[in-house]
Parts: sequence; structure tokens; C-alpha cells
Amino acid sequence: SENQSTNTTIYGHLFQRLMQHLFVDLAGGYEPNNDSVARVFPNPELYKYSGASNSYSKNWFASASALFTHTWREFAFNANLGLTHAEANQNPYSLYFAQAMSSELVPTLQNKVSFIHENAELSYQAGSWVHPFVGAGLLQVVNLNDGPQSMLNLALPNALDPSLDNNGYKIGGGLSLNYKQYVLRLEQQYLQRGTLYRNNQ
Repeated sequence: SENQSTNTTIYGHLFQRLMQHLFVDLAGGYEPNNDSVARVFPNPELYKYSGASNSYSKNWFASASALFTHTWREFAFNANLGLTHAEANQNPYSLYFAQAMSSELVPTLQNKVSFIHENAELSYQAGSWVHPFVGAGLLQVVNLNDGPQSMLNLALPNALDPSLDNNGYKIGGGLSLNYKQYVLRLEQQYLQRGTLYRNNQ
């Protein structure tokens, strides 16, 4: 079995202050994929399933978030509300079977999903360069159009897998170490999506 995949990824990001405590964050990405698969079964009974295919898909995502930040004495509060939309679109392609010298058409596949995410973080300036913090967040799937063969995992991390429960949450905390223009952030975070996905990292 031989599988060759070619892709090119393009990302864009824009961060802009709207007023003293309010910012907007826009991001997007585009990833075309070209996959070639050749599969040969040496077993005589399975040889008839040997074949090859070449498929092309276009995956993209876009997100928009509003961020609020405020400081009071040694405390800093940050919160954001955002929407992320992702799509995977696969062109129709043919499966070629060597023994039968025939082909089978695989129709167009399209997957779409939209998320709303809310996050909040509170930090404390314990010293000139040490800032402990705690944070929490919520995630909701608000629109899902998932085809029979989901391809959204090509464009999304595991935590945003649309096949998981529609709602999720995360909690965490850590230390932010600031020295001049350098920042080192150490964080432990627990994420759960329903009963199917848990991640503690």
C-alpha cells in the first residue's frame, strides 16, 4: 500500500484594538490536499480489491473573536467570545480496480461545522516578572453538516472534532514569566467534550 499526500497551508491573522479595553481578532486558513493511494493485496482472494485513486479536497476555516481586557491593582482580567467556522470540500473522484479493469465514482463530499467559544482568565502580578493565572472556557457546536465520511479532522484539532459531543468545557491554570520583551507561559489545562473526549495536558 502506498499513500502520497501533497498540501499547502496558508494562514492569516489580524488583531486590532477597537477601544481602550476591547479588541477584535480575525483569523483564517486555507489548505488544499491532493491524495494519491495505490493498494495491492497479495492474497489471491483479496487481489480483486487492489486498485488506485486520486482525490483533491479544499479545506478552510475562519474565526472572529471579541476580546475584553481590564486591570485593577495587581489583577488582570481577560475574556473573549468567538465564532469559528470550518469546511472541507472534496471533489468527486474515481476508484480504479486493477483486476476488473473498472472504476467506481465517489461523489462530492462536503462537511461544515461552526463553533461558539467563550473564555475567561484572571491573573495576578505576584512580582515584577511572575504572574500566576487561572482560566476556564466553554465550547458549543451550533451548526453541523457532516457528510458520510467526515474530512473535518484534516483541518481541525482533536478538541474540535465535530463527531464528539456538541458541548464542552475547559479549566486550567499556570504561571506566566515575563522578562523584558520575553514571555514564558507554563499552563496545565483540562478539556472535556461530553463523555467521549478528555484531555489533561
